[in-house]
Amino acid sequence: MIIGGLALFLNFFAVATLAFFFGVAAVSAVGLFRTPWQSIDASGRRRLLWLAVSTPWLLALGVSVFFLLSLSVDVSWVGQLMHWHHVNAFNFYSWHAYPSLLLLLIFVAVAVKTYRSAATHLRAYGLLKLALNDEQLLESKVPQAFSAGFLVPEVFISTGLIDQLEKNELQIVQQHEQAHVERRDSLKKLVFSFLSSFFPSRVAQPMRKAMSLCMEQCADECAVSQGTNRADVAMTLLKVTKLMRAYGATGDMASLKCAFGDSEVKARVAYLMLAQPARSVPLVLMMALLSVIALLCLLSVDSVHHVIETLFTH
Repeated sequence: MIIGGLALFLNFFAVATLAFFFGVAAVSAVGLFRTPWQSIDASGRRRLLWLAVSTPWLLALGVSVFFLLSLSVDVSWVGQLMHWHHVNAFNFYSWHAYPSLLLLLIFVAVAVKTYRSAATHLRAYGLLKLALNDEQLLESKVPQAFSAGFLVPEVFISTGLIDQLEKNELQIVQQHEQAHVERRDSLKKLVFSFLSSFFPSRVAQPMRKAMSLCMEQCADECAVSQGTNRADVAMTLLKVTKLMRAYGATGDMASLKCAFGDSEVKARVAYLMLAQPARSVPLVLMMALLSVIALLCLLSVDSVHHVIETLFTH
């Protein structure tokens, strides 16, 4: 049995853990990532995906703050929502310790996996930098165009691709990849992969795939915004993909690199050729959705705690 400040901290962590797992369950149930939502633009879908993977963390933080308020502020309705008995005592053999221990183990496993992915990417990035010729191009017959790197990303284009593209097509490829560089999409992929790894694999993998598609569509839109015709971007995408496949080179959406071709080509071309522009997602709607989930969490966490407490004590 632990008494005092450390016990208070451990109880805070137990509350945050319950809220975290509630967030994981809520997002998985809502299934934001499963709905195509072709009527929503890529930027809107990307924001929704970021909201989805951030929700467990935001709920854990919010419920912890609310729990602190319930102890320090003498307001009746706050106390009714969050009333934790023996808050200054913590027993490692009670059920409170098990969810917290589980979350810590998951966190360590995810952190190690993410570190290895980042290290592998940085090693490949270093080798690519060494392989550049005097014109900052990759000496390779295989058609390739991608961006890589985290804090100082760069665009990598092979001589094999440049030799087979027209000037305007090469410009489209460069504009697309430069958009990835300016947004540091490889770094964002790493962070998103870390956050999504706390969800079940059947949930996390579609989320990562959806985020990768959104990033590619946003980069395509950047090329269009610089005055390029949508049809030209779509045709260049199809041409580069055909060239890559002829050499057996395929895009990997799970990779931290951001490749131009062979990444959900059909979806990207269809998005580029939409007859009507896709709708954006209002920020108010996103905040309202998060608020509803947070309210449900506040109403549920304390109830779940007391139900489990009753089961273990009777």
